[in-house]
Amino acid sequence: MPHGERAADHVEVERTYVLPGPFDLPDLTGVDSVASVDGPRTLMLVADYYDTDDLRLLRARTTLRRRLGGVDDGWHVKVPAPPDGRLELHRPLGRSLRPPKAVRGLVAARTAGAPLRRVATIHSHRTVRVLRSATGASLAEVCHDQVTAAVPDGRQLDWSELEVELTGGSLDLLEAVEEALTAAGAAVSPWPSKLRRALGAGLDDPVLDPGTDTAGAVVMARVAELVEELIGWDVAVRRNRPDSVHKARVTIRRLRSVLAAHRRVLDRAGTDPVRNELNWFAEVLGDVRDDEVMRGDLTDLVDTQPHDTVRAHTRRRMGRLLSDRERRHDKALRAAMDSRRHGELWAALHDVVARPPWTERAARPPAGELSKALARQLRRLDQARGHLAAQLPGPERDVALHELRKTVKRLRYTVEVALPRAGRPAHKLIRRLERFQSYAGQLHDDQVALQLLSDAADQETAFAFGHLHGVLAERVADAWAALDEEEARLEAPKLRAKLLR
Repeated sequence: MPHGERAADHVEVERTYVLPGPFDLPDLTGVDSVASVDGPRTLMLVADYYDTDDLRLLRARTTLRRRLGGVDDGWHVKVPAPPDGRLELHRPLGRSLRPPKAVRGLVAARTAGAPLRRVATIHSHRTVRVLRSATGASLAEVCHDQVTAAVPDGRQLDWSELEVELTGGSLDLLEAVEEALTAAGAAVSPWPSKLRRALGAGLDDPVLDPGTDTAGAVVMARVAELVEELIGWDVAVRRNRPDSVHKARVTIRRLRSVLAAHRRVLDRAGTDPVRNELNWFAEVLGDVRDDEVMRGDLTDLVDTQPHDTVRAHTRRRMGRLLSDRERRHDKALRAAMDSRRHGELWAALHDVVARPPWTERAARPPAGELSKALARQLRRLDQARGHLAAQLPGPERDVALHELRKTVKRLRYTVEVALPRAGRPAHKLIRRLERFQSYAGQLHDDQVALQLLSDAADQETAFAFGHLHGVLAERVADAWAALDEEEARLEAPKLRAKLLR
C-alpha cells in the first residue's frame, strides 16, 4: 500500500526486482511522466504471515498477514485481481495475535475450514522514494527492502529487493521504470511475493492436466473456472460490494447446472451432494437478492404514483417492511457464511476440482458427449414448455413457469460449456434464452412484490397498498402476454439442428 495514505481496500499494481548485490537506485527523474523524486524515507516493517498446514492460501496466490511499522498497521489480505494486480484488503489490528473472525472470513473460501497458523515472520528495512508528476501528484513508490525472513523450521533467509507500486501512474510508467532499473542491474523477480521466496520453490499450483482432449477435461475446466469465480464473489459479498449477492447466486446456478447436465461425465454420487449444498447457499443468497430487487421495484413503482394516492405514511410503512426483511435476511446470510456448513461446502468444491469423480465416459472425445448433454437439456426444455402450456392461469401455472425458468437456465449454462466449439449458433441460442430469462425474471419479481403487498396491508394503508397491488397486477398480466411470445422463440429448430449436428 502507498505509505503516504491511510489503510483502505485497494487494487495493488506492483512489480518486484531482485538485486545483484549493492545497488544504487538510478535517477528516475524524466522517466516517462516523472518530474521529481521525493525521499528517501525509512520504515521498519514486521509481518507475521498465516496459512494452513498445506499452504492453501499461498498456492492460490493469496496472502494473509499481520503487519506493524507503517501507516497501514493491521491485518492485510491480498487476493488476485486480474489482469495486472492484487486486491489488498485491510482490517484493524485488534488485540489478538491470531487472525480475527472478520479476517478469517475473507479467506474462508480458500481455507475451507482448515485452521490457520503462522508460517513465517518477515522483517523489512524499507527505504521509500515517491515518483511525482509535474503537478506534484504521486505516480508510484519505489521501495528498496533489506529483508530477513524466519520460518518455523528455524531457517532464516536474507535478501535485498526493489518493489515499484503504482499510486496514480500508468502501466506505461511502470514499463519505463522497469527499463531504467534493469539497465542499472536489477532483474525481474521470479518470486511473486516475499512469502513465496521465504517458503521455497516447491509450491507449484495444482493444475488440472487431463493429458488429452477429453469430455472430462472440457467439463472440469468449466467447473474449476466457476469455483474460482465463486471464491471471488464470496469475498465481494463479505465486503458488501454492489451486485455481489446477485453475481454469487448466478455463479452457483451455473455451477449446479454444469454438474447436473454432465452426469454422463461426472458421477452424480460425487456431485449431487455438492449440488444440494450449493442449492442451500443459493437460497440464502436468494432471500437477500429478492430484497434488493423488491426495494428497487417498489420504490420505482411508488415514485410514479400520485402523492395523494400513496401518502407519506404509506411510504414509511413500506420502507419499514423492506428494512425488516433486509435485516433478517442479511443476518441469516452472515450466519450462513460463518457456519461450519459453509466451510464444508468449500471443502467439497475443492475436492471435486482436485479429484474429479469421473465416469468411464469422461475419457471420450468432447464433441459427442457435449452434444448428448445439449440434446438432453433441449428435451427437458420441450417437456417444461409443454407442461406450462397445459396450465390454466393460477398457482399451478406459476409453478410451471418457475420450472421452465430453471430448465432454461440449465440449458443456457450447458450451452456455455460448449460455446468455444459450437460458435455462432450457440451465441444465438444463448441470446434467446437470456431474453426469456429476463422477461420471466421480471414477472417473478412482480409476483413476489404482489404477495408482499397482499400480506402487509393494514387498515391505515389498505387503500394505497390496494392501488399499488392493482398496478402490479396489470403489469403482471401484460408480462404474461409478452412472455408467451418469447417462449415461442425457444423452439428454434434451425439453431438446434446446427448445434446438434
